[in-house]
Amino acid sequence: MIKIKKNIVSIKIRNKNNIKFYFILCVLILLLYQVSNGNKRTEKIDETSSVFVDEKESFKLFSSETQSSLNTSISLNQTGYLPGSVVNITLTLKNNFSQSLTNIQFDSAFNSDIELLSGNLQSNFTSLSVGETVSSSILFQIPDNETENIAPSLDVVFLIDGSGSMGQEIDEVKAKVLDLVDELKTLVDDLRVGFIFFGSTIYSENPYDDQRNILDFTNSQATIQEFVNLFSAGGVEEPWGDALNYMKGMSWQENSIRVAILITDEMDNNGRFIRYDSHRSTLATELAELEIIVSTMECYGSDDGLTEQLTSFSEVTGGIYTQLSSDASTLIDEAIIICEEAIGEYGLKIETNFTADLGGSALTKLEYKWILIDNNPPSLSISYMPVFQPNEDIFLYRMICRAYDSSPVENVTLYYQINVGIFLKQIMETSTSGIFTFLFPYLNEGDRITYYLEAWDILNNTITTEQENFTVNFDITELFVDSFLDLALDAGESVLLKINLTTIDDYAFLTYSEGKSSIDFVCQENTSLSEQLTFTDQYQFNMKRLSNFSGSAILSLISDEISGLISIQLVLTKISQSTIDSETNVIISSQNPVYLYELDINSDDNTFHCIVDIEDEFQFFKLSVFNVTTLLKTHYFHTISVDAESPGRYYILILLTDTRPDPITATVKINSGEINDDPYWQTYGASSPSINGFPIFSILLLIFGPCIAICVIKKRKIKIR
Repeated sequence: MIKIKKNIVSIKIRNKNNIKFYFILCVLILLLYQVSNGNKRTEKIDETSSVFVDEKESFKLFSSETQSSLNTSISLNQTGYLPGSVVNITLTLKNNFSQSLTNIQFDSAFNSDIELLSGNLQSNFTSLSVGETVSSSILFQIPDNETENIAPSLDVVFLIDGSGSMGQEIDEVKAKVLDLVDELKTLVDDLRVGFIFFGSTIYSENPYDDQRNILDFTNSQATIQEFVNLFSAGGVEEPWGDALNYMKGMSWQENSIRVAILITDEMDNNGRFIRYDSHRSTLATELAELEIIVSTMECYGSDDGLTEQLTSFSEVTGGIYTQLSSDASTLIDEAIIICEEAIGEYGLKIETNFTADLGGSALTKLEYKWILIDNNPPSLSISYMPVFQPNEDIFLYRMICRAYDSSPVENVTLYYQINVGIFLKQIMETSTSGIFTFLFPYLNEGDRITYYLEAWDILNNTITTEQENFTVNFDITELFVDSFLDLALDAGESVLLKINLTTIDDYAFLTYSEGKSSIDFVCQENTSLSEQLTFTDQYQFNMKRLSNFSGSAILSLISDEISGLISIQLVLTKISQSTIDSETNVIISSQNPVYLYELDINSDDNTFHCIVDIEDEFQFFKLSVFNVTTLLKTHYFHTISVDAESPGRYYILILLTDTRPDPITATVKINSGEINDDPYWQTYGASSPSINGFPIFSILLLIFGPCIAICVIKKRKIKIR
């Protein structure tokens, strides 16, 4: 007999020998525990006021148009903080109405346990005259362990049906996309937006057929607006399954919240890779494992089959399913709500509900602000070379520094000496994707440049490099084997490079272009290998394989952009053969910063991963997986996991992301199967310790269940609280 009352389970034994019964009972208790915890609403309690704040309701309030009447703000005394720092938050309300406000209240709450140094979470003011401002301050110290809750960056990609029936939705995106970006920037300190169009005959209905359908992640509002303006409705196919599949290979950031918003009015059809329900089910599971939250918007909501397909993706990945109004006017508002919901409980956040009375009417506005926490300095990669200036018909030296950091890099300063004398100080110019550059004034052949760099992020985490030097040489710059170069070119600028391969081997020449450019690859020994590589869109990738080759080639690179700097990364390396379930010991250093492995995947299970096993957990690598034509995935960490889609030949590139002088001893492990390749600092809200998703409580209950049963037999009665 079992009785349940007030969370106490009372068990009386009828059969002493039926131990299986008690074991099954333990499993049932485990399941009840899981369900009860899974169904709990996410609530926060403000202990000083005993006021509960429901997260989902707060998102609705924040997005409501009726909340915009109060002029309020939450400001911080700086843009980011180190653990242990003191934070000063100012809450402000200004009366922009034509009559006084009364009964003014500020009710604040944090999503983490915070001990205030001064101020109050609740503030009350009797009245506020027209044009006047009232404010309240809160002072607290960030706990030293708060690095576990780093405020998030947000990567959001829109997958938009461009078929003939989607005109209103596309027009809505064109008209309000920058409003969307501005709104999302208030939620996180680092926002990147991407797009995939499918079903449009502007280029091709399937995104796999023409990469001009894709805008990889960017924070440039001009680039976003220019991209969406290219599209108009026209087409009959809706292969959105392929679009979601393609999305996996986009350049997701390591510590970002990952959101995909799919907007369509037809069931998935005519896909190349995703054709059947079983394919869609597998894809949804893969996206969930990649922690990409897929929210879906159904236009008009008239197709039961489409509703079923979209809701299944949202349910599996933890997203939201929405039916849009017929005029699509709520599309942008719904997208904002989706992103707010995805951010959820990540990071350290203050949320304030401002309320006031205006002539007998109650006004309210809910606002929140993230508090960025980071204590690691930037990681730097440095290169330099002569660049031809078309306007002056001369070559000038440009230094390029690529900075890697989880927080935005605020400044890179160059200190340099020409031959002898004092060191000159120069703040480097910033361009795209963490690239900082400096164009030296005219230098003479043979000048010796000694330099070092100092860089810091917005939290003042600072790194100073060791002194290095180079001799000015206006000969053609050589790209050496097993090395890489970062280039930065202004409009119309060009550079000449050469490669000289003295031994017969298999080599790979890789290019990553982040802007419009072209490369003439002129092979002197074998003209059949010569060709022009043209990059017309952002973030394009190309691999050129030189099999059993020795000889030289001249590379001519020119920027095709109308204005602004673009960055290009070039890699030249030998190809090492590898297999699944292999280990290789390597030495990675500034002299040998590149390793490329080639492997053939022949099994039905096409998933594999690579681990660069090192002692220093703060050392970053750029890990890329690609086939002959397509970049599948890039990660900035120690691990990368890929679903190769189909058997074939694949490549794994390991690239050192800074120029530290000390060699790094590493073991490169390539194995079959998927792993969680998120970096160690990636935490998604506080939770109890777990094994494969089961709380430790549950694991212990399973292990000791039989023992409990034996105890029950002996004691005849047990209570479990």
